[in-house]
Amino acid sequence: AAFHTLSMKEEMIGVGRVLRDYRVLLMLEVIFSCELVLGILPSVNGRYFDLRTRGMNNVIFYLVQLPASVGCALLTDHLPFGRRMRGYMSVGILGVFVCAGWSALLIWVSVDSTWAAPPEGGVDWTDSQFGGPFFLSLLFGIIYGSHQQIGMWVLGTFTNEPRVLAVYGGLWKGVAAAGVAVQFGMAAAEVIYQ
Repeated sequence: AAFHTLSMKEEMIGVGRVLRDYRVLLMLEVIFSCELVLGILPSVNGRYFDLRTRGMNNVIFYLVQLPASVGCALLTDHLPFGRRMRGYMSVGILGVFVCAGWSALLIWVSVDSTWAAPPEGGVDWTDSQFGGPFFLSLLFGIIYGSHQQIGMWVLGTFTNEPRVLAVYGGLWKGVAAAGVAVQFGMAAAEVIYQ
């Protein structure tokens, strides 16, 4: 296929066309929320942990995305079921992880007194308060990579047309960036997490 560069008008027409699809409109919330963790997790990590534990958490956050991506690929592309069933299973499993992660974070910052007043210098990986919040960091690393991978896979099932898929990709990155901008704006405004 030979593709020519589209004008801004043609690009906007393409975006308008995909936004008339109810399936894409239903995906906008999923897309908007996929990178919200990038705004809140560093704040939580920076407030609660000491320097070396924050560094370790950041490395683990990104490292855990590698096996999570392999797991997502197995779910979406290699299970011995039809495409629709693989999609339902993938979205269901991802939904459990997302709900568990955000619920656990909300409960932790609302209930745990250590969150409100961490020890001087922060919690170290040798401290007894390390385990639960570290597990949250690990869980959000899985969620971050999986949310995007499975979400884009679902969006990609709507068409096989390369130009439309390109618009979907641009729409995903634009709406996800808007979600991160809102999250960082909330952090800059010092909105409390409780």
